Amino acid sequence: MTFETFKSKITSQLAAELGSDVTIKERRVAKNNNLILDGLVITRQNDFLSPTIYLNDYYDACSKRNVPFDDLFADILAQYKSSIPSQDESLRTLSDYEKIRHRIVFRLVNYEKNAPLLSGCPHIRYLDLAVTFLCLCSIHSTNDATIGIKNEHLNLWGISADELYEEAKKNTPKRLPFILQNIAELLPLLPSGEEPFTPQAKDLSFPMFVLSNESRVHGAGCLLYDGVAEHCAEITGGAYYILPSSIHELLLIPASATPDPGCLNAMIAEVNRDMLAADEYLSDHAYYYDENSGIVIPRQ
Repeated sequence: MTFETFKSKITSQLAAELGSDVTIKERRVAKNNNLILDGLVITRQNDFLSPTIYLNDYYDACSKRNVPFDDLFADILAQYKSSIPSQDESLRTLSDYEKIRHRIVFRLVNYEKNAPLLSGCPHIRYLDLAVTFLCLCSIHSTNDATIGIKNEHLNLWGISADELYEEAKKNTPKRLPFILQNIAELLPLLPSGEEPFTPQAKDLSFPMFVLSNESRVHGAGCLLYDGVAEHCAEITGGAYYILPSSIHELLLIPASATPDPGCLNAMIAEVNRDMLAADEYLSDHAYYYDENSGIVIPRQ
């Protein structure tokens, strides 16, 4: 089955399942790291916010792993139903900053790989990374639907990227609280057959910690929360290396316990190559946090 046939079959079956009150349109979207995905925008009558269901991974499951079509369709239908965003009127045009400012949060992405996208949205450079901004569609549920903040939003609101960042720095720790966990405590909780964050995590000869947020989505940005880098130093016992496991979490290794700092970048390269989706990539090298200066330094 070709991808076009797969898309057509999914679209037809969704239309039959959801009825005439729903319209379905195809859309190609540039995601994080400039990854282009094919999606279906499914819109209920009178809704102004609609979820986009991306089909690329589902097609790979069908064509490469022989997952039954009916199973994939059931997953797509369930994903759609769980992804319908809040139709809060304040989100209709995003024109009133005062009504939505409490929803603004930030995330951390790779600067170079997102250069085409960054040209159209406000961002703050951080080392070889970039802080970008999202508006949460729901702040009282587990639905993670968001709207990306663009340059035109700042022009409409009459604020700068720095002002937006100050607002996001207040909101993000509240909406997406950080968690720091010893990986030794997490490994037994992984589902059977699921790989850990990095193959070396199975070797617990030295301590390793996972920094993320409670939703495990865009958790790498937690490092920029006020006081979090310092808190991590207290837990790790001083200076530590930061491994950019993905945009969703960071791995921290105490500098005093790192057997060979030179192997860290090779470890990161292995994870990026073998375990990470293209749109989850954050960086290809480690960083170092100096507890005395409070500064993060790239280790390339």
